[in-house]
Amino acid sequence: MLPAVADTLPGLVFESWQGIAATPGTKPEIISRINAELRAALALPEVQRQLADLGGGTVPSTPDEFRARVERDITRFRQIVDSRGIERQ
Repeated sequence: MLPAVADTLPGLVFESWQGIAATPGTKPEIISRINAELRAALALPEVQRQLADLGGGTVPSTPDEFRARVERDITRFRQIVDSRGIERQ
């Protein structure tokens, strides 16, 4: 039996998330429009209900907030990989 992740990496907190990315150079007004439409869709009661049925929920963010989250996660996981001597593949 494998040990629990919390036993191997104390203090590790991992939350799954999903996001949408656009190619570099996408016009800011297009990014804003996509963000607004996604936020509107995620606010629909049926979408909220379906996500809750799957054990999830929504935490909509701005493009800048999402970018910061991705960068934080990359930094955090890079530190874990480096501190544990995990070979990058």
